[in-house]
Amino acid sequence: MSIEYQKLSTGFSVRLSDQHPCPYLPQRMEKDLIISLLQQSLPSNISQPLYENLCQLGFRRNGNNAYKPMCDRCQKCLATRILVDHFVPSQSQKRIIQKNHAITFTIIEPVANDIHYQLFIKYLQVRHQEKIGNLSYRAYSDWIENSPVVSRIIEYKCQEKILGCMIVDVLADGFSAVYSFYDPDFKQLSLGTLMILMGIKILQEQQKPYFYLGYTIKENPRMAYKLNFNPCQSYDPKTGWQDV
Repeated sequence: MSIEYQKLSTGFSVRLSDQHPCPYLPQRMEKDLIISLLQQSLPSNISQPLYENLCQLGFRRNGNNAYKPMCDRCQKCLATRILVDHFVPSQSQKRIIQKNHAITFTIIEPVANDIHYQLFIKYLQVRHQEKIGNLSYRAYSDWIENSPVVSRIIEYKCQEKILGCMIVDVLADGFSAVYSFYDPDFKQLSLGTLMILMGIKILQEQQKPYFYLGYTIKENPRMAYKLNFNPCQSYDPKTGWQDV
C-alpha cells in the first residue's frame, strides 16, 4: 500500500511508496516519491509539460508515473544528464565508434514487434539473469506503446540485423533514456556505450542540450558507467544541476 498525500495547489497528486529492498545496493531500503503523469483533474495534454518539468527536477519515468528516490537514510541515487553541446568522447569511446562504423540507427515510432520483444527477453535473461516467464508479449507491447508522453525507439542495425534498441522520451531540451537492450551475443561491440554515443549524435544534430540518463550510483558498477560521458551533471535537491 502506498501513502496518498494532500493534492498540490496546482491539482497534482503526490504519493510516497512503501519501503522495499533496493535493487542496486545490498541491505538498503528504497522509497520513491511518485507523481502520476495522468492527472484526472487536469487535461490530458498536461502530461508532457509536467514530465518535462519533473525531468529538470531529477525525476525519471516508469510507465505512467514519474518517480524520484526519497530514501530515509540514503541519497546515493544521483539523477545524471550529459551536456550534449560540450560532449567530448574519451579515447575508448572513440575506439568504440570506429570499430562500429557499419552500425546505423533509425528513429521509429514506439510500436512493439516480435523481433524487438525476443531481443528484449534474451537481453534480460543473459545480462541480468531475470526471471521473466510471466512477461507476455502483450505486457511488453503495453509498456512500449502506452506512454503518456512523446516517446521513440532508436533502433540499431548492422547489415539489416537488429542489434539493439533504446527507448527514449522526447523532451524540448533533449532525450530522457527509458531503457536500452541489445543482443548479448555481440557484447564485444560495447553496444550499451555505442547507443548512448549515437543518441548524443542525434541530439547534437537536433541542437538539443541534454541527454538525461537516469540515476547514477557510484557504488554500483552497473549504474556508475553514466559518469563516463563527459561533461555531465548530477542533480542536487538544494542547489540544482551541478557539474560532476
